[in-house]
Amino acid sequence: MAQTSILHLVLLNLKSAPGEAPVDDLLAAFGRLAEIDGVLHLGAARAASDDSTHSLAMFAVLRDSAALEEFGTHPRHIEYLQSAVLPRVSDLVTADVLVAEAPPPSYRAAACFCASFRPTTFDWQVRSLFDAAARAPGNATIGGIAADGRQRFRAAGLDLWPDQDDWSPGHRSDRFRRLWDDCWGPAATDQARVMGPAMPIGPIALGEAS
Repeated sequence: MAQTSILHLVLLNLKSAPGEAPVDDLLAAFGRLAEIDGVLHLGAARAASDDSTHSLAMFAVLRDSAALEEFGTHPRHIEYLQSAVLPRVSDLVTADVLVAEAPPPSYRAAACFCASFRPTTFDWQVRSLFDAAARAPGNATIGGIAADGRQRFRAAGLDLWPDQDDWSPGHRSDRFRRLWDDCWGPAATDQARVMGPAMPIGPIALGEAS
């Protein structure tokens, strides 16, 4: 994995009730994007917590900024958006951020999140949540600052957990919520979040990208 990669995060709500079949179809189509050059990793999380703003999160770790450009303009990705995403989705937000961390070999729950901040917020304040979350035993946290200044959200990331129940109260998600309140609560002006069971998807297995 490159020293500075790109996390491409998508959070969305479906037009119809998010049953298993529509979500499975969407994830299957997303998994096929692994064939695009520069895609290091694909994963997804389904909302299960009451404080999730969207029902589904999908994320890709891309080799570098050039790979992000290739991913965004690739005919396979455009076809995926036009045929699989836009007809099914009522609300969609995205974030592209610089990351230096690789995803862990496995995970079964996650918080996928992005936020914008008051103009007086320093970058070190934004990074404070990532730094604090990464120190938690068993946590794998990747995230960072927006890759460019034209995005709605200034920062985005993933908190990835090893057990499927870690998203629920009384588990690792409690610490994540406390860190959010302590680190970002006073400064955040807008946010989006999906918290729940998570998994890698597509033919690229976690930990095998280089």
